[in-house]
Amino acid sequence: MTAAHAKHIYETKGLDLTSAIQFGLKDLLNDLPFLEDYLSWLTKLINKTLVPRTGPLSIDEANLVLVQWSFLFSAIIRDLTLRSASSFGHFHLVRLLMDEYVAYSIDTYKRTQQSIEIANKVWGMQ
Repeated sequence: MTAAHAKHIYETKGLDLTSAIQFGLKDLLNDLPFLEDYLSWLTKLINKTLVPRTGPLSIDEANLVLVQWSFLFSAIIRDLTLRSASSFGHFHLVRLLMDEYVAYSIDTYKRTQQSIEIANKVWGMQ
C-alpha cells in the first residue's frame, strides 16, 4: 500500500488518520510503553479524530473512522506477516487491545451523539 493511497483512503474531515497513527505509534513503541501509555495515546487520537476542528463527526463518519482504523492495522499486520517479523505476536496482542478500546470509544461516542439528537428532537431544539 503506497503512502499516497493510504492518505487518500484515510483522510477524514481534514485529519490524516494515517499520519497521526504512523508517527504517534512509532514514537510510542520507541519509548517501550506501559498499558497506560497506550490508552493515553489512543484517547488523544480518538478525541482528535472524532472532534476535529470542523465540529463533531456524524454517526456515519464515526463508523468510517472505525473502518479506517481496522483497515490500517490489518495492513500493518499483513506487512509484519509478509516480512516474518519477530515482533508479529507482540504487535498482534497490542493491536487486539487497541481495537477493543477504539471500538468501545467510538461506540460510546455514537451513543452520546444519538442521545443528543434525541434530546434535541424531544425539546424541539433542531
